[in-house]
Amino acid sequence: MVLRAFGIGVKRDLFLNEKFYFLKNFYGATCLDVGCGYANFTNFLISEDIETTGLDIVDQSKHKDVPFFKFDGLHIPFEDQSFDTSIIMFTLHHADDQDAILNEVIRVTRKTIIIAEDVIETPFDRILANFHLETSVWSKGTDSFHSNKRWQYIFKQKNLHLEAVLTIPRYREPLYPVARCVYALSIVRKK
Repeated sequence: MVLRAFGIGVKRDLFLNEKFYFLKNFYGATCLDVGCGYANFTNFLISEDIETTGLDIVDQSKHKDVPFFKFDGLHIPFEDQSFDTSIIMFTLHHADDQDAILNEVIRVTRKTIIIAEDVIETPFDRILANFHLETSVWSKGTDSFHSNKRWQYIFKQKNLHLEAVLTIPRYREPLYPVARCVYALSIVRKK
């Protein structure tokens, strides 16, 4: 009963539940999970009846029935506006070229982009974030981490309108105590 109060039930992962249910109204019928990793969240979205496709530079999926495509980290192999929603969950800090990948995600998305990232506000955060990158099995992006203010500036420069922000408290995970934000962004297309 206590666990259910924190969003842990049949789908036991608190953070999967939290980042889905807070932003539930922003997901469209189709979704691209960019940098899906083990595809846990891709699988979760499918269980919520959202047609979701995983995309990553390597196939590490633990869910073999999840639709998955491999890509080079820069060029997304889908037509323009192929998905209602694209998600980039803790992936941009691994990207060698954040600008290029954001451009590609915008290109293949019709409506909404949901981005989750660590937010670096103190020198201690930077130390922890760099340690995270050095111990990660994924690639080690350059100029990877930003403050909340800087992330929002980057999104604004890309004509992404901030619809909602979910802030995950700094000490949610004691072993990696940095704050995180999940941003729901609508695409403002130039006419």
